[in-house]
Amino acid sequence: MEIKFEGCEAKGKLSASIVGGAEIEVLKISTEGMFFETTNKLNMNSYYRFQLTREDKKGILPAKTLSVLMKGTVRKNRRTMTLYQVAAEFKDLKDNEKTFIESVVDDILESAMPVIEDQVKGAKMRVKK
Repeated sequence: MEIKFEGCEAKGKLSASIVGGAEIEVLKISTEGMFFETTNKLNMNSYYRFQLTREDKKGILPAKTLSVLMKGTVRKNRRTMTLYQVAAEFKDLKDNEKTFIESVVDDILESAMPVIEDQVKGAKMRVKK
């Protein structure tokens, strides 16, 4: 079984954690939610607050878990732990939180665009695929 999630690839492009809890590995993100892996067991249909950091931007966003799937196990600090894949939907975002997540997603999308150098002027620009 696998969780289907539409969003941009975010693995390694931002750091994130559950507020008051463990680090998470964000795999995909969109302005509506995110798909991530964690060793913390999260409850379905529960609300959590997530701290996201991308370069100099930092924000805390509320989200509701939509799907939790046990993926397997990982070794961490000499312990074997269960690894979960989670899909979460951002909920009740304030205007500044919406602006923050839109900015983060735009940054990730822009960083994924190929860079083309203008040989005449020496300028660099990003080109959408």
